[in-house]
Amino acid sequence: MVPQAMRAVTPDSSIHPDEAGRGRIVLHRVTKYFGDAKSEKAVVEDCSFTIEPGKLNVIIGPSGCGKSTLLNLIAGFDRVDAGTITCNGKEVSGPGADRLLVFQESALFDWMTTYDNIAFGPRARGDKPGPLKSKAQKVLERVGLGSFRDKYPPQLSGGMQRRIELARAIINDPAVMLLDEPFRGLDAMTKGLMQEYFLQLYAENPRTAVFVTTDIDEAILLADRLIILSNSPASLRRCIEVDIPKPRTASTLFELDVANDLKREALEILYQEALKSFRNHKKADSDFVQAYSRQTRDTNID
Repeated sequence: MVPQAMRAVTPDSSIHPDEAGRGRIVLHRVTKYFGDAKSEKAVVEDCSFTIEPGKLNVIIGPSGCGKSTLLNLIAGFDRVDAGTITCNGKEVSGPGADRLLVFQESALFDWMTTYDNIAFGPRARGDKPGPLKSKAQKVLERVGLGSFRDKYPPQLSGGMQRRIELARAIINDPAVMLLDEPFRGLDAMTKGLMQEYFLQLYAENPRTAVFVTTDIDEAILLADRLIILSNSPASLRRCIEVDIPKPRTASTLFELDVANDLKREALEILYQEALKSFRNHKKADSDFVQAYSRQTRDTNID
C-alpha cells in the first residue's frame, strides 16, 4: 500500500506545451540526440512532465541517464531535436534571465572577490552601483558571508564557494532556479549542512526550483515533488508529491515512516532502471545495484 505522502502521478503523454503560470515549465515529448549521423544516440526520448511553479522539484535517475542534459535543455544552453519546452507558456529557444543554472562544478571567477562574483550578473545587466552595493551586501549577509566579501574563491572552503554560487543565483532573482548537483564533491558533514542551509534559504524566498541529484536521501530531504527518470535515454517514470511537513532536517526526517516508505518506493524504481544498464555492463550502475542490494539486506536485518 502506497502511503499518502507518496501520491504518484502517472506520466501524462497528453500534456499541452502551452500551459502557462509563474515559473511553470512544461516538457512535451522532448527528444535529444548526441553524436553524428553514423553514431547518433538518444539521450532523452519522448520525455513529458511539468515543473510545478513555486515548488522545489527534484529530479533523480540512474547515473548517466540524461539528468544534466535535461537541465541544459530547460536552461536553453542546448536545443531539443523533437518536442517542446515552454516556460510560462513561451517556448524555450535559448538562455533567458527567467532561468538560472547553478552548475555541478564551481563557475566562480578566481580573480574576483566574493562581492564581485556576486555582483557580476547585475553589473553586466547595467544595474546602478549604489542600489547594487546595498543589495549585494544584504545577500552576502543572508548567506553568512558578510565578513568574507573581500576574499577570493581559492581562499574559501568548498562549502563557502557553494554559498557564493547560491548567492549569485539569488541576487539575479530568476523565476526558475536550476541546480545541477550543487553539493557534489563536498564531504558528508559539509554536504549535510549545505542541504539544511539551502532549505532555510528556500523557505525564506520560495520560487520554482529544479534540483538534480543522484542522492536519494538528499532528494527526499529537499523535494516538494520528486521526478524519477528512467534509464538512458531519459523519460519520465513517475512524479511523486512529497507531503512531508517542513521544516525538515536529515536527523529527524528518516525517523518518519512515510519518509522511509517513500525512499523504498523510489529506490525500487531506480533499481529496476539501473538493472537495465547493469545488463549492459555499465560500471556506475553496477555500483548502484550493489549499493542497493547492501541497503536492502541491511534493512531486512533491522
